[in-house]
Amino acid sequence: MGREATRVPAGNAKKRTGQLAGKKRPDGRSISPAMQAFRKLFPHQTAAELAIRTGAEIRHCERCLAGDRDLGSGFQTKLLQSDVGDKILDAIMGEARPAWWVGFKKQLELSKLVKAQAELGRQIESMQRGMAD
Repeated sequence: MGREATRVPAGNAKKRTGQLAGKKRPDGRSISPAMQAFRKLFPHQTAAELAIRTGAEIRHCERCLAGDRDLGSGFQTKLLQSDVGDKILDAIMGEARPAWWVGFKKQLELSKLVKAQAELGRQIESMQRGMAD
């Protein structure tokens, strides 16, 4: 009898799951920082873009974006391994600044600059070859 009194109806139990840090929804649940960042990166066809990067079904992606579904480790792994993984990781880290993160962020910035420098070098060489002809 005591168990019956403490039971939560199935519909209400679902509403308490998926408590993630981030934007609050009207029903009290939160949308994960990763999904908020993804929405900013892809304001149009967001669920489709998420499905492409994670391999998940569009309906699952829609639920994750709405905060109705917990992302899950496999989903997050695929997202972090995608072309926007650095931006998603930055959103997940939020305001946290452990020593390893500060160093990692500097390494990411350096890597981006080196890549941009290499691209500019290729463009310069191409233009120089074009001018020599």
